[in-house]
Amino acid sequence: MADRLTVGEINLLTDVSNKITPTGFVAEQILPQKPVPTATGSILQYGTESLRIPNMEHVGAGKYAMTDKTALSVTTYDIQDYGLGSVVTASDIRRSPTVYKAVDEEVNDLTLRMMLGYELSVASQLTNTGVITQNVTLAGTNQYNNIGHADANPMEDFLTGRNAIRATTGHTPNVAIMDVAVADALSYNVNILSALGFSANRAGTLSFDDLAKALKVERIIAADSFYDSSEIGQTANITRTWGKDIVLAVVRPPAQRQQTLGYTFVNADAPRRNVEVVGLTNPQKAQEITIADNYDNIIYPDSAYLIKAAIA
Repeated sequence: MADRLTVGEINLLTDVSNKITPTGFVAEQILPQKPVPTATGSILQYGTESLRIPNMEHVGAGKYAMTDKTALSVTTYDIQDYGLGSVVTASDIRRSPTVYKAVDEEVNDLTLRMMLGYELSVASQLTNTGVITQNVTLAGTNQYNNIGHADANPMEDFLTGRNAIRATTGHTPNVAIMDVAVADALSYNVNILSALGFSANRAGTLSFDDLAKALKVERIIAADSFYDSSEIGQTANITRTWGKDIVLAVVRPPAQRQQTLGYTFVNADAPRRNVEVVGLTNPQKAQEITIADNYDNIIYPDSAYLIKAAIA
């Protein structure tokens, strides 16, 4: 059991410490960031009229066939401000060991919380069946951690997902988003091993590239972030941010006239997760640390298929 720091703590190492810190953030890969000049605005949405093929044959002196106009609509973004703050007092600094830089540590802590908050907001949207309405929920022997059961067949579910996305967008999904624990279970699944021509002795050794090949996507986006979902004063409850689900999706960089899962719109003149440290006079010699963020996530659910409870 680690002791809490006390006044006069000595001989602390300067280059080693222990902290549970997630590193596998993926939200910004999934919803690419798009800086915009105004906090609100609209994204043009095209109808499907340009996909209709009229009779183009021309006979004699008659007029060419005239087409119907492509319908246009808009999706509106509204960037919201987010922020956190903390105060480091002169007493906090005096009572801290020399190697513990109280202000720097508080900046690190606030930044991590903001990153986790954004990651969780994206994960919560994309794993919500009310948002991603093309979905299936697995149970029992269908779940992929039943590694030797014929019913636990990811390829069949991914085929259903590909066909669902093709039916609504015309495009084939290029990524599969999942927590590393889900990817780990898939690497033991006998149906995936068989699809790759491997025997059971390769179980657990599959790379993300192997999984992508078996599941017919360009890449696996493997999330490895987590947060403490307990209330203050309760025992820590380390919770996986992306849960036990899989999102099959079309993901592309921002561009015109394309279909993709979505974007994160941010203010072009307001840096993300901007930190400011200001000296206070009450209490004296204290320092207030604030961190500000801004964004709005726009999601096009037709570009995704959700597999809920992929593992138990």
